[in-house]
Amino acid sequence: MIHALRFFSSSICVAMSIGMVALFTSANAQGRALSLDDMMKVEGFGSAVADPTGRWFVFERLRPYDEADDFSFRTYAYKKTGQQLWRYNILHGGDPERLPGLNLDPHSYVLGYSPAGSHMAIMQYRYGDLKLLACRGSGEVCISIGPPPAFSRTGEHNPVWISEDEIAFAASVENVRPALTSVRAHTGRVLDPAP
Repeated sequence: MIHALRFFSSSICVAMSIGMVALFTSANAQGRALSLDDMMKVEGFGSAVADPTGRWFVFERLRPYDEADDFSFRTYAYKKTGQQLWRYNILHGGDPERLPGLNLDPHSYVLGYSPAGSHMAIMQYRYGDLKLLACRGSGEVCISIGPPPAFSRTGEHNPVWISEDEIAFAASVENVRPALTSVRAHTGRVLDPAP
């Protein structure tokens, strides 16, 4: 299984490299420099985890910038915005597919599997709202858990699985969004309120 994960991770890096080379080559062949339109189509990959059973490899795939509509949080540097969660069946191969049990609009971040792999924790973000989700193993069914989780950029508030069906996390005060995740969205609403 470790070899399959290494191979798949290496394949992702190779695919990204080929994509960037193709982008540069295409622009170069046309005798022009890369444009903003070219860069808006760049994709990437974020974090990845394998479930303890060795069946699934779940990874974050960054949407191209021109497909993202929410830049209010985690937009600093590379690998921090527009994640979609995809899964790859290590045992049976095939093509990766979107995690089926998720709302596709929010940005999704994989947090990790429970000890035996029956559940996976995911964080979702959309315009200031932060949710913690628990999904059954391979992601067919996902449910929101409790109040919004507290959040820090350094990870000290990340949820932790304490048993196969229990997850511990620092919660935000009821009806109060975490400041780090909501300040940009709140500022945008104050400066340009919707009609």
